[in-house]
Amino acid sequence: MIYQKLQSGKQVGTDKRIDKSGVFYWYSYAVQKVDDYYVVYECEIAEDILLICKSFFAEDNIDSFRQGLGNNDEI
Repeated sequence: MIYQKLQSGKQVGTDKRIDKSGVFYWYSYAVQKVDDYYVVYECEIAEDILLICKSFFAEDNIDSFRQGLGNNDEI
């Protein structure tokens, strides 16, 4: 099935999380057949980006958001 997807020109890939000495990195790898060549794509997202997301969704920020909601509102 994967081979058929590649042959039709669709992009096939996977995401991986790797721990390097306590620092987590996320990698995305994909392969796509373009004409008669296979193109490999790689994307690396470092821990700092995740920390920015975590700080945005920190519990105190969520509590502040909940306090701003009315009684009938849901998250």
